[in-house]
Amino acid sequence: MVPKTSNSSDPPVTTLAGGEEIVSWRLGRIIPMPERVPDGWTLCPILDVAKLESGHTPSRKKPEYWEGDIPWVSLHDSKNLERANIAKTAQTIGPLGLANSSARMLPEGTVVFSRTATVGKATVMARSMSTSQDFANYVCGPRLNNTFLVQLFRHLAPEWRRLMAGSTHKTIYMPVFRELQLLLPPLPEQRKIAAILTAVDETIEKTEAVIAQLGVVKKAMMQELLTRGLPGRHTRFKKTELGEVPEEWEVRSLDELATVQTGVAKGKPAADDALEVPYLRVANVQDGYLDLTQLKTIQVPKQALTRYALQEGDVLFTEGGDADKLGRGCVWLGKVTPCLHQNHVFAVRTERNRLLPQFLSYFGSSPRGKAYFLGASKQTTNLASINSTQLKALPIPLPTVEEQRTIVAHLRRVEDRFTAERNVQHQLRATKSALMSVLLTGELRVTPDEDAA
Repeated sequence: MVPKTSNSSDPPVTTLAGGEEIVSWRLGRIIPMPERVPDGWTLCPILDVAKLESGHTPSRKKPEYWEGDIPWVSLHDSKNLERANIAKTAQTIGPLGLANSSARMLPEGTVVFSRTATVGKATVMARSMSTSQDFANYVCGPRLNNTFLVQLFRHLAPEWRRLMAGSTHKTIYMPVFRELQLLLPPLPEQRKIAAILTAVDETIEKTEAVIAQLGVVKKAMMQELLTRGLPGRHTRFKKTELGEVPEEWEVRSLDELATVQTGVAKGKPAADDALEVPYLRVANVQDGYLDLTQLKTIQVPKQALTRYALQEGDVLFTEGGDADKLGRGCVWLGKVTPCLHQNHVFAVRTERNRLLPQFLSYFGSSPRGKAYFLGASKQTTNLASINSTQLKALPIPLPTVEEQRTIVAHLRRVEDRFTAERNVQHQLRATKSALMSVLLTGELRVTPDEDAA
């Protein structure tokens, strides 16, 4: 971009390579920002092509305001905002609620955008609805395709993060939505771009459904195999602190079968002989697998390698935090050497002639393992954590090593399919991100369908 010379009394302007001028203070509102305006595209304020509407919450003190079947989009519908459209809402209001508040009915096809808490989620209304004040809503005119706008909004996650304000609850204030400008392709091209990106979304959703179903199957198999053993092998059962288990099985505490190692604390001054070494954080340790996409490093003295270095076969468990982070576990396969773990991640080294690492990992992820972690944890508002003493006391059902090995093989087959589908999901998301970058900026042009011209 080349700044244009202007009189001191004029608003500051910047000239794009394509020749179009915009007021400089609005530069950050033009998203995406290619080096030039693509041929045939126009730069325009969003309010030239869509009508902005807000929402409202009827008084909670008036039950009669909530007696009705008018769909009312709220933050409870966050998950549905990730879909192609929203047809049903978690809460509804009645005619009195609509009449006695600033809430209004918006037409089918309106783009609804979450501007508070779950900032950046957007979808299209599949029917006439109202919304809370947590949303900015656009009724698109004849020059703007609503699905194109949704895809554009989803692509702008970095910009929404930049524009968020507030400490407790992040929000984007309504003036931002009035000032937005768009680089807008012709309508047939908008439709084609939207169709391409929506097709990828649909494939991602199908993959997510397969992953969810495999999760259900895996959970059911763990419940059965880790409590009753291999099908047909056991006929007599006994009651234990874990519930019923085969009569031949033992129940032992984890500290009888393994050593529990705490991790390195971050923030300590580096020694003169410090080394920079990769280390695992809570974010890296997921249930059943490691996420090494953001593997960070830490400076530690050489002797820390002896104490904190992971060995292949160590079972990792997370200390906690949010409820979903409590007791997540997986087996370290030694993909990075050397590698340490932070003090919020425990490393458990089993006696493998008695307890197989993968069997322990599966048990920790099973309904019984999760129930123990939750019951033993120290809990505060929305947070839960366990310490090493509580982890050492984890009761473990103990089949023979041979039966453990067979149980692990059964569960691994499901997990391998789960991993394959998750890899497909990651690849699809990467493809979608790459397509957005080139399609929504005009870097890659598409030929509209003949019937859309």
